[in-house]
Amino acid sequence: MDLRRTLTVILILLAGFYAGGQLGKIAPVVLLLREQHGYSLTYLGWLTSLIGLFVAVAALPVAFAIRYFGVRLSLNAGALLLFVGALFLWPTTDQFLALFARGIEAIGYVLVVIAAPAVLNDIAPERLKAPALAIWGGFVPIGYALANYQAAAVLPGFGLSGFYLSMALGYGLFGVLSGVLLSTLPRAQPIAPAAETTKARGRLPARAYWLAGAFGFYVIASLPLFTFLPTYIGLLDDRLALSAAAIALFVPVGNIGTGFLVVGRLRSHTASLTMFALVALALGTAAIFLLDAPSVKLAGAILFSLASGVVGSAVFATLPAIVRDGQSASIAMGAIAQTGGVGTVIGPPIAGFVIEAYGWSGLSIYVVIVCLLGVVCAWKAVEQKR
Repeated sequence: MDLRRTLTVILILLAGFYAGGQLGKIAPVVLLLREQHGYSLTYLGWLTSLIGLFVAVAALPVAFAIRYFGVRLSLNAGALLLFVGALFLWPTTDQFLALFARGIEAIGYVLVVIAAPAVLNDIAPERLKAPALAIWGGFVPIGYALANYQAAAVLPGFGLSGFYLSMALGYGLFGVLSGVLLSTLPRAQPIAPAAETTKARGRLPARAYWLAGAFGFYVIASLPLFTFLPTYIGLLDDRLALSAAAIALFVPVGNIGTGFLVVGRLRSHTASLTMFALVALALGTAAIFLLDAPSVKLAGAILFSLASGVVGSAVFATLPAIVRDGQSASIAMGAIAQTGGVGTVIGPPIAGFVIEAYGWSGLSIYVVIVCLLGVVCAWKAVEQKR
């Protein structure tokens, strides 16, 4: 049974990476979409951001719906909608239909990103819960990398439609396999103790919301920096040894590395790990913008990327210590997704204003302050545990 559970965990993680790939599959083909379909940059911006906007608006309400219908059914429904939306997007050149297909993907995406970690928390063998959720924390950067590599491999031989079809089929494959295996598994533990009332089920401790707050501040701090880092590197007189894209690859290294770290003693200290990683995030930011030596700037950028991966994964790895059943986990994930979605929407515009008004040093101070607000939230989560 443990082997089947472990295989199901792996397939759900792969389906999650492909969900991140659906989120990021517009970016590698923006120029092709403009040349072949005549899409404007404004329209492409909406096509890209529609999923993130839906998460920012609807994540927590969807989480309560998932609690009502069940995490497994919601995961399977989300996987189906992602697959259907990807298939609709594949052959169409009509702008309205493409936006409609993206809307279907948005609904499926928010179902998957809330239900999947809740299912992992429910069915993963005890020793793999925190590591699996830590690796899940990297599904967005890993998904973006997957979409970029898949585009590079498929576009030369099969073109734009071939790339979109390959993304749809890849997601369909992992979604079906994980769903079939999941249907054969009993629950890892009962949803709630017999003495617990129905009203109390799904109720979250306050530390879950503090942790969600830490994640939101992390997104507000990290996303703008990754958004504007290529511009900053391009303005440097002394070029860094690595491009912004190469620096961003250290994020999944942090994600996966955290997955290995929390196998042992750190498994019960993931909230503390979140706090220290946010401090590292602030230090990396200060090194990038406030110090002059190119080598120090590069070290700061790498530290920022690694710490970014650690924060994302440590937040998810804390889930087993906060909730024990999949239904409560869905609410916790909804709160985390909601704060992350809001951070995705408001983070880059605020950072752009700060750069225009106060320059790059002002951006550094702003990001450090936001990181420290995240540290306060993570510290509150740690204190509540004690």
